[in-house]
Amino acid sequence: MTAANEIEKLPEGWRRVRLGDVLDYEQPQRYIVKSEKYDDRHGTPVLTPGKAFILGFTDETTGIFEEVPVIIFDDFTTESRYVIFPFKVKSSALKVLKLKDRNSNLYFLYNIMQILNFKPGSEHKRFWISEYSKINILIPPLPEQRKIAEILETVDNAIEKTDAIIEKYKRIKQGLMQDLLTRGIDENGQIRSEETHRFKDSPLGRIPEEWKVVELGEVFKLKSGMTRPCDTSESGNYPIYGGNGILGYTNEKNFDIETIIIGRVGEYCGVVYIASGGWVTDNALYVVVKKRDYNNLFLCYLLNYVNRIYSPFLT
Repeated sequence: MTAANEIEKLPEGWRRVRLGDVLDYEQPQRYIVKSEKYDDRHGTPVLTPGKAFILGFTDETTGIFEEVPVIIFDDFTTESRYVIFPFKVKSSALKVLKLKDRNSNLYFLYNIMQILNFKPGSEHKRFWISEYSKINILIPPLPEQRKIAEILETVDNAIEKTDAIIEKYKRIKQGLMQDLLTRGIDENGQIRSEETHRFKDSPLGRIPEEWKVVELGEVFKLKSGMTRPCDTSESGNYPIYGGNGILGYTNEKNFDIETIIIGRVGEYCGVVYIASGGWVTDNALYVVVKKRDYNNLFLCYLLNYVNRIYSPFLT
């Protein structure tokens, strides 16, 4: 290990460099989209900010980046994204980074993702390449770069597959909620249908004949929470509940039973969850009296469903 590495305690073969020492930045050129679909004549992607990235295709040669892997740096969206294109591209808006010495692009992609939270000193709304280029990163030998990138890519692929499964089950749940909360289940545990059970018209659509439509005020009574107590600490005995869950802890409480809490302000307005004993702040409402013996968890699902499905009609 070299003396410099001993001072920094870097592994053998690693070095510290600035992004600007290993990446080039090419100013995008003006483009003209000739076709929205790829063909033999119009084969170079034209890139644009946003989710799509590829706006169309062109046959122009001026300003097209050479046919080597490049990193596309998109900070025009609310969530910056980084994508590698291993072919020629053209862009008038997205920042395009190229490696100076053809090291592993994936390794540098993951390095860039690690500095997403970096806040440049500039007053500009967007992050500028000149400011990112000053950031120091650690570079291992090329074989190790590739191995690190391979491991991280494997994890990313697993995350993508997991996310796809989660989205699938979310759609299944939404469909199941639609059926259960508008048709219910019969004595055999089966979802009712109009082919086997009697239904009737209601202000909320067709419902089982034995069901009825009531106003929420006939189900429970709501009360506003109170200003957050001064006695607040992480070691308090009771949770402090806001519009979206626990905000902290206190030794005081303004309710002591299991109840339903509903967010009432800001981005958490309409969020519904169950809590047991604690302090509800004035960012939320909570159920103080149930006028009949209703199941809290059922009501929680029902309120979330009503909020999502019927809110456009509730005026």
